[in-house]
Amino acid sequence: LSHVQTRLLSTYHGLPFPGYLGGYCPGFRENGGQYTHAAIWGAMALLRIGEHQKGFEVLEGISPLSHCMTDFKNYVIEPYALAGDVYYAKNYEGRGGWSQYTGSAGWYLQAWLGELLGYTEKGDSFSLYPKLSENFPGFSLKVRKKETVYHIEVLRGEHFSILLDGKEVKNEFLFDKKNHKLKMVLAKKEEIV
Repeated sequence: LSHVQTRLLSTYHGLPFPGYLGGYCPGFRENGGQYTHAAIWGAMALLRIGEHQKGFEVLEGISPLSHCMTDFKNYVIEPYALAGDVYYAKNYEGRGGWSQYTGSAGWYLQAWLGELLGYTEKGDSFSLYPKLSENFPGFSLKVRKKETVYHIEVLRGEHFSILLDGKEVKNEFLFDKKNHKLKMVLAKKEEIV
């Protein structure tokens, strides 16, 4: 073992060495900091098991916008980039790393669009399976693809309905080179399957 590995092993006082995580000081990256990939995957898992409120809170909590609005002086990274990690070690609170690293940003987009909003494409159509909650009661979305435009509004209400250009439809929307207005109302406890 190298000198560094021996020193790291000795700090665990007989506990199994956790691998490369043990090389980070407490409060950095995966060792107690915000490891953005894992936070996003955790939010996606929460959304998939029906914990919509918790999943939304995680996604909102790691947003650069949320960091800047709640703790602007301590978010020490570009406010327009999603950091790969954010530190919480003493004297380093809010400093981030890998701010131009697109892996976290790509997963973040997938979590919002594919999991929370439930946008799913199949061939020449798409469907929506939104996961609304108390703090995320609805949204507007504009989909522009294959010369087709959908202006979408999703909200909670008393009765389930999907209206496409004012007519009741199923949850499948074609890319048909037209402009559409889509309104989806979900009953408060209802989910689309």
